[in-house]
Amino acid sequence: MPPESDFWAVYDVAEGQDQVLVLACLNLAARRGEILALRWEDVDFHECRVRLFTRKRKDGSLEGDWLPMTDELYEALVDHKQKVCSEWVFPNPETALPYIDPRKILKRLCKKARVKPFGFHAIRHLTASILAKNDVPLVDIQAILRHQRLSTTEKYIRQLRSVRPALRLLSRKKKPTISPHRNPQNRVGGGVTPAASHTTGHTVPYHGGSC
Repeated sequence: MPPESDFWAVYDVAEGQDQVLVLACLNLAARRGEILALRWEDVDFHECRVRLFTRKRKDGSLEGDWLPMTDELYEALVDHKQKVCSEWVFPNPETALPYIDPRKILKRLCKKARVKPFGFHAIRHLTASILAKNDVPLVDIQAILRHQRLSTTEKYIRQLRSVRPALRLLSRKKKPTISPHRNPQNRVGGGVTPAASHTTGHTVPYHGGSC
């Protein structure tokens, strides 16, 4: 797991889609396969949420979970959507299709930022660490990480103390730049109705953020 300073060093040297990608990984605690399989139909700007699918179920079937977007991620995705001509949110720019070997993305960015290399799963661990350090309850972290068992989350987290709003802690911004009373008609993708999931989707509870 990288230090926070290394993550933000990578974020700062990243540009365009790469920068939005690493921010989304941190804010959504997404697994590599989940974030790279993300389609625009799974980004609901009207409700300010993102649907991630995972196969980590006994029968291997896909199951979708809705996660709220932070204000910072909302802004980044709104801007990113206007620059991407693909059904995928984070396609390979050369093919407009999902990456075949996405490991090279972070390897390249870490080298550019001159920090010790880390991967997508390390960012997921970092998300859990930041939330724990800010006293987010274990059950809330479990919901954000989308673990089926609390014991799995406990392996990520060493110490938790009190109740605090969760996902907004992942942003470096002191104040959101988007009004909490945005008119959906003025948003890119406003009023989008998310497509039906492969199975019944679940919504992760969210106690913070103005989205």
